[in-house]
Amino acid sequence: MKTADIVDVIVVGMLQCIPATWNDLQMLHIWFIAVNVLYWISLYVAATTDPGYLPSNATAYDEAIRQVLLF
Repeated sequence: MKTADIVDVIVVGMLQCIPATWNDLQMLHIWFIAVNVLYWISLYVAATTDPGYLPSNATAYDEAIRQVLLF
């Protein structure tokens, strides 16, 4: 089975499953959509935010890495 065929099966399955279960699981679908929108907004913000500049072979770099590991 080709990758395109697998994708077609998944997409068609989702397009048939969502309308069939919307009434029974409406809050779950709404929750999933809301979390997914929040995910995409967070991804966009993270991808477009300037991370700043920190030289890689410096003491400040080592300290920043240690602080990240503490979280």
